[in-house]
Amino acid sequence: MNLPAELPDTPQLADLHEALLDAPTLDRLFDDIAAATELLEVTIKGGRLQRAGDAPVQLEAARALLASGAARGVQIRYRFEGAEWWDTLLTVSEGVRLVRIRHVWQET
Repeated sequence: MNLPAELPDTPQLADLHEALLDAPTLDRLFDDIAAATELLEVTIKGGRLQRAGDAPVQLEAARALLASGAARGVQIRYRFEGAEWWDTLLTVSEGVRLVRIRHVWQET
């Protein structure tokens, strides 16, 4: 089946990127976000069966909670170069999994 290059009336999807981070790379990510972005919100996912906390936390607190294992995951929302980004960090056995989404807002 051949699909056209562009489908009519298809919404544009957000850019999605994934990576596995080691501890030094994770530290650089937190430093870069702190230094080069407009931070919007940071939320924590506690234990395996806990939902993300509703109350936002400070970036450094999120880093400490993730590094200590007290948080299973962290979501960081920020603006960088005119776009809104959401980084979700989840602890896995090999390190920390990063899922990054660049949100694209369309006028309706």
